[in-house]
Amino acid sequence: MGGPPCQGFSTHRIKDAGVNDPRNQLLTRYFDFVRVLKPKTFIVENVSGLLWERHKEHLDRFYKLARSAGYKVFEPVLLNAKDFGVPQHRKRVFILGKRKDLNLEINWPPSPTHFAPKSEEVKEKGKPHWLPPQRYLKNRLNKMTLIIFI
Repeated sequence: MGGPPCQGFSTHRIKDAGVNDPRNQLLTRYFDFVRVLKPKTFIVENVSGLLWERHKEHLDRFYKLARSAGYKVFEPVLLNAKDFGVPQHRKRVFILGKRKDLNLEINWPPSPTHFAPKSEEVKEKGKPHWLPPQRYLKNRLNKMTLIIFI
């Protein structure tokens, strides 16, 4: 799994700021490692701005490199960390690739494991709800043991 620097792709950039950010080239540099290590699968994580039209050139180049190295690349998906038990609202793009020479069955994208507190999944099916950061931290702090060295 890798996450090249996101600053150039950040949604906080105004107008075309970030298009020529040299850190954007690190998306394709990430693939240099994939090419050498030849993992069965790889995952790239980055901000949603990576999918903006102004960054299409970088994403197209990445896909081309992956296909030429023998990888099937799945469509990018936007996932929110809170839907997977992380006590934080954090949306990120994930791109999955798998080697074409392997017979791997992959369910992509992954299904959420946590849901809105008032959702049918929580109320009727008993599935876990999102973890509010304040409550999560309070629960963790209550369980911590304080050790003092004198």
